[in-house]
Amino acid sequence: MVGDLPPSFCAGTELSAGIIAIAGSGSSVVHFFSDGSHYLYDGVGAGGRDLGFWLAQAYLRGSMQGKARNFIEHHAPGLRAHPQRSTADYYHDDELRHLPQYITPEVPAWPELKIWIDVVADRWRYKLYGIVNKFMQKEPDLPTVPVVLNGGLWEMDYIREAVDHSLNQDFGTSVSVLYDPEARPVVGALRMARDSCHTRH
Repeated sequence: MVGDLPPSFCAGTELSAGIIAIAGSGSSVVHFFSDGSHYLYDGVGAGGRDLGFWLAQAYLRGSMQGKARNFIEHHAPGLRAHPQRSTADYYHDDELRHLPQYITPEVPAWPELKIWIDVVADRWRYKLYGIVNKFMQKEPDLPTVPVVLNGGLWEMDYIREAVDHSLNQDFGTSVSVLYDPEARPVVGALRMARDSCHTRH
């Protein structure tokens, strides 16, 4: 495995086995097993690019009104300037990819936006339920499964708390949802280096 996934997991927990759910521009989930192996699920949840694209589609269909419409036009002026573009063209638009970072706590109360934020939360709840179950079948002796949340989309309290509540309802104390906005891959890399040194001595 390449990239930041192993150090991102290690930045969120001291345990060597568990799950990391990444929700940044895209989405991915990784099982880290106690025998050192791993399994990657790529694109299983929803990331900022997905949410931005869905909001763009709704805007272009004319289903955004009032505060929601003003929000979209303020933070993604390109939509208003070039409405003739195909909605598919907007999927890789950086303006829309960054749109979720402007969603403050009061925004989910706006019905036209809440419906799409709920889609993201529901998709993560559904996917993680199955992924956690599969992990627990492989690791039946692990008393508590750490589920590390990492990535900018988890900074949205509404989505993170919905997923946390759902996993706690489904699995109780068998799952521990971990989130630290300050956790960075470099922290995990240092922990991995430290543990490697301890193993050699």
